[in-house]
Amino acid sequence: ERRSLISFDISDVNFDSIQSVKLGMKMIPTGMGFATRLPVMNSFAIYGVTEPAQENWTLDSLWEDAPILEDAIHLDSISVRRSRQDKYLAFTGETFLDFLKADSDGIVSIIIVRETGQIDGSGPGLVHAFASDAHPEASGPVLRFYSVK
Repeated sequence: ERRSLISFDISDVNFDSIQSVKLGMKMIPTGMGFATRLPVMNSFAIYGVTEPAQENWTLDSLWEDAPILEDAIHLDSISVRRSRQDKYLAFTGETFLDFLKADSDGIVSIIIVRETGQIDGSGPGLVHAFASDAHPEASGPVLRFYSVK
């Protein structure tokens, strides 16, 4: 029931020679919840927001005004062991690149969710989190483009 939101300004990107893209994000420990309440492997997915009206969110927005999965398309998934809280995740794929190329306003919003739910037991499941660009030690999300040479 948690999601992370990020956006990028890609208005200056010339996609003519772009061959692939990678979104890199650093997981950081939250100290919240129990790893034992999650399966050994957990799937994280990124979704690209396709509804322009949903892209007007800011850090000050209310949770109810944040983009939702119903207004987004699945771009990529990756699996992570439940015990990993400091892993660098990299999302990529042709669908992801096509989504970026199809953008019409130069701003893209991405939703990150853990698709794997908790397992039965008492207490909350581990809360995974990702560093933002304001984190004091870890770097925030990075969108890298790779071109044909």
